[in-house]
Amino acid sequence: MAEYHVMWEIELDASDSVDAARKAQEIQRDPDSLATVFEVTRVHDDAELGTRRSVVTDTVDLDAPTPAPYRTSPRPVLKR
Repeated sequence: MAEYHVMWEIELDASDSVDAARKAQEIQRDPDSLATVFEVTRVHDDAELGTRRSVVTDTVDLDAPTPAPYRTSPRPVLKR
């Protein structure tokens, strides 16, 4: 099984950080929401890079007729 980092991003107006988080959660939980696009990053050890990890980020739209990832940024990063 691979390790993934999944991100959903939104800009909205709120009175404070808790209010912003609550509004974002409400949007995600709304069954009619269009918030269905995610940046999904797969992180894996890369022997060729030694102590580095190879990171590949895809964009996935779950509302697409056939949800499939499309590549947005392959890049090596330092291992944490």
